[in-house]
Amino acid sequence: MSIGGSRFAAVAALVLASALPAGARGPCTVALEPLRDEVRSRIILVGAPDSPAERRERRSLLRIERRLGRNSRTPAKDLATLRRAGDLLVGLYPADSQIPLLLDAALDGLHADLALDREDLLLTARRLPSGEGRDRALDGAAEVAAALDADDQAPGTDHALRSGVLEGAARALDRTWRAVLDRRDRRARGPCGDLFTAREGGELLWRATRLSVVHQASSATVHVLAERRRRPADDSELFFEVRNFHGVGSYPIVHESSRWREGPFTYFRIVESGTLTVTAHDAAAGRLEGTFSFTVRGCVFGCTTFEVTDGAIATQRLERL
Repeated sequence: MSIGGSRFAAVAALVLASALPAGARGPCTVALEPLRDEVRSRIILVGAPDSPAERRERRSLLRIERRLGRNSRTPAKDLATLRRAGDLLVGLYPADSQIPLLLDAALDGLHADLALDREDLLLTARRLPSGEGRDRALDGAAEVAAALDADDQAPGTDHALRSGVLEGAARALDRTWRAVLDRRDRRARGPCGDLFTAREGGELLWRATRLSVVHQASSATVHVLAERRRRPADDSELFFEVRNFHGVGSYPIVHESSRWREGPFTYFRIVESGTLTVTAHDAAAGRLEGTFSFTVRGCVFGCTTFEVTDGAIATQRLERL
């Protein structure tokens, strides 16, 4: 089965152009954003300082804001950033009860990021051949699980302790990925700021390591290209599109143009039926979030399923062409 060569080539060019790697833009995680927004709000409230104390406060807030915006490609670096920013905020506002709550929320978000990375590691382990690589992946997943359990037991008001525990989990993940992945995939272990997961009944079936979402305004079409590079365990990608896009709402996935590639083999018209539901869309900020579900007419995700019941998609890099 195939689709029109010229049309497919044009769509592929648009999507691949948006997927070109770019330099890091701020933290890898989105979990720091609420804390950064609060710091920005306090900078505005201080305004033009009249007293030495207000000038010191403003200088400190600007320093914290810069720190929270540090470029990063790993959760470990984000956690180091959060720990130092938390120290500065608690020192600046020792009696402010809102600061510990914001720090806890950011740490909870990073905990969830690491838990998903661990699921991904277990998914990768299942597709590795028996031997040292698989054993190393399973051992790494167990080490991360122990660290996450320790974080669950940590006092909620001790951001330094929690940051240290989670940083240990993040570094264990980094070591494990370096040990089990091909050299070409070690620097791109996950999509910073983006999310694309496919689940069936809560079980993770597939997770993209790179995501490109393009809104082609002239045709009111959104193209989604999700790629997974976990070699030697997995090298695959999924493409689909929806039409008549106007923002938040539900859209049928177009069967005719969907495709799945696994290794050297590409299968067209793989999605038999499905829906993309956009729950948040901000063109100016490049943001799109939503859910999806679909059935397929062939073998995808390692032939583990024919149906995706719980898909999630989120990007901060929506391209509009």
